[in-house]
Amino acid sequence: GIGNGSITINGTGGTGQIKYAISPNLNQFFDVGDFQNLAPGSYDIIVQDQNGCFVYTTGISITEPSIIIPQIDPASVMPEICFGDNDGSFTVEITGGTSPYSVSLDQIKGPFTAGTATQTLFDFNGLSEGDHTVYILDANLCSAEISITLPASVKLYPTASVDYGCLNNVLSSTVTVSIDPSVTNPADVDYSLDGSGVFQPSNVFTNLTPGMHFIRARHSNGCEKDT
Repeated sequence: GIGNGSITINGTGGTGQIKYAISPNLNQFFDVGDFQNLAPGSYDIIVQDQNGCFVYTTGISITEPSIIIPQIDPASVMPEICFGDNDGSFTVEITGGTSPYSVSLDQIKGPFTAGTATQTLFDFNGLSEGDHTVYILDANLCSAEISITLPASVKLYPTASVDYGCLNNVLSSTVTVSIDPSVTNPADVDYSLDGSGVFQPSNVFTNLTPGMHFIRARHSNGCEKDT
């Protein structure tokens, strides 16, 4: 789409100065047969000497590569599960343009990572939530870009508080787990004690044995954090 094709033609022989014309203006002659900034298409050229003898050449073709088309594979999109884990990912497929391609994530000026001669799939891993943009250059330094917004991840940050009491003259304890206020629906989180694998909807545990324990908070999106 830049329209920067060119045709250079040199004529010899004839009589006197040789001049050149190119379609669609074949009645306009130039001293030099160097034609720049041509759009894709088919061109005719006349090479003519001062006596009017000429050679008429037809069908000189200026081509252009296809546009670069990047696409994100929907099946490849993996959000960051827990905030700060940087485990989001996605894959971009690139067609068109002129391979090989080079890519840069979130850096418009690079550095760019070059793919192999036939590579069309580029994986991006270790990503946080939010907006990401892939910048693409092909072998001709033609450019394209594509953006994606990874869904917001979950902030759990569980913390435990212990309350001690006395029940029937026996020491009792109640452990309550609090999570980040960004989790607005408590039903999205359940809890497990000491890695038992048994989860309960309540964030309260009572009468634990003396000693060290840990409680795992698990969000419905798969995020798990211990306290």
